[in-house]
Amino acid sequence: MCSLLETAGVERSLLESIKRIKMSYFGHIMRKHGDCLEKEIMQGTVPGARARGRPRKRWMDNMGEWSGLSTEKLLRGTEDRSGWKRIVYNATMHVTLVPRTVEERERERERDYLISLTIEDFSTIPALSK
Repeated sequence: MCSLLETAGVERSLLESIKRIKMSYFGHIMRKHGDCLEKEIMQGTVPGARARGRPRKRWMDNMGEWSGLSTEKLLRGTEDRSGWKRIVYNATMHVTLVPRTVEERERERERDYLISLTIEDFSTIPALSK
């Protein structure tokens, strides 16, 4: 059986799901009061020297890239839960409609019909009753 999203012709990608979860968690951590290790890690303010070479992708880089907001607007945006949910939704809900051909719909209808048949129904089909 097809899921509701497949029937509607909607395709969700793994990346969109990961973005949604990661952005929701970011908002949760940024709303914490006071200093905590998670906040420091996400904001990239951990003391010490960084390793040589190309800088790694940071949480703040991902959040800014996905939402299109500056660091300051991101941090202010997380203070309001409903506002942050809207930001996360807008950044992650790029649903792609999957066009289906007439042949694909016909095959799907035929498959669903065959699945719905019982054993007695097969005995009435002339080609199968021999």
